[in-house]
Amino acid sequence: MKDKFYTLITAIIYLFLFNIGSQAAEVIPEIHKTSDPPVIDGKLDDNVWTKATTFTGFKTFEPDYGKTPHGETIVFVAYDKDNFYFGVRCLDINPKLIKATITKRDNIFNADWIGIVIDTFNDKQKAYGFFMNGLGIQGDGIVNIQGNLQGTHDMVWYSKGLMNDKGYTAECRIPFKSIRFPSRKRIKMGLGFFRQIVRHSETSSFPPISDKKGTLLTQTQPVIVSGIKYKRVVEILPAFTHQKRSGQENGVFISERGISELSLTTKIGLTSEMTMDATINPDFNQVEADAGQVDVNLRYDIFYEEKRPFFLEGNEEFQFAGNTEGAPLWAVVHTRNIVDPIAGIKITGKFGWRNSIAAIHAIDELPDPEIEKNAGFSIFR
Repeated sequence: MKDKFYTLITAIIYLFLFNIGSQAAEVIPEIHKTSDPPVIDGKLDDNVWTKATTFTGFKTFEPDYGKTPHGETIVFVAYDKDNFYFGVRCLDINPKLIKATITKRDNIFNADWIGIVIDTFNDKQKAYGFFMNGLGIQGDGIVNIQGNLQGTHDMVWYSKGLMNDKGYTAECRIPFKSIRFPSRKRIKMGLGFFRQIVRHSETSSFPPISDKKGTLLTQTQPVIVSGIKYKRVVEILPAFTHQKRSGQENGVFISERGISELSLTTKIGLTSEMTMDATINPDFNQVEADAGQVDVNLRYDIFYEEKRPFFLEGNEEFQFAGNTEGAPLWAVVHTRNIVDPIAGIKITGKFGWRNSIAAIHAIDELPDPEIEKNAGFSIFR
């Protein structure tokens, strides 16, 4: 009986010490809050960077895990009530070989870049991705649960980069109104930083990524931010289109009657976590044309990415369990099936830490009125 008593006491002591050690290991850094925001010029010469929260110690995960990269990377982070600020110093032993060009948005990923991933809800389900090359050219999108970037989602943010004799530096400002986050005084977010050096076929990260710890989003660095000021997002995008056709009939050039149309698309932030989009007779002509695809001898439908502004906000919330990378299920919901909507309304976002909502209702004008004048689409998750 005495031996059993001593064994129980020893187990309790070990458990107590283990809990103390676990709590000590779970110290989460608080990001530096500033009242002296930097000028986004790529120089890293502002006072805020001397006080900013600093992250370094990058390790590779491509082509191999846990190796020292070919160049040191230092990331500085600060914020105020309206914006996140990031400064990066990317050192290189041979700066002349850094690959960076002035190009269009989202076309930087075949060259050298630095990336910032922000899991604002720290729920390991999705994150915002912001990427810059050495000249500050942007790439952005949503990082999904598999850790892949969906580049169709564009956000409003500001960046600048400069090449120098040691590598390159870059700065960016990310407005909080461009992202969604919990409405709390103190928010725990997840941060991840990534760098590609293309001539070495090398990608590194902080925190270091392990192949034994799950997906990218489960390995981000928890951080604390507080006192973020939510500014209600209100966007109103009116459009006017006029169409006029002319044709030859019996040798005479005849002008047909012109067709004029008004359209309106709006976005309203219901809360810092939830957004409503609405549209009437939307015009999607501003979206770039779809890239050509070969449609010969296909056993499946051609799949075009969604690029239309009304459908992009919260589109990732329609992803269901089961449509993982490499699985035969490509997508349960594909909004490109809504071809020419007359009107639509969509609500996406979160309520509480665990709960998310994705709902859309649209009335689609079909091209053949003999089948059905309008088709209704209602999706709720």
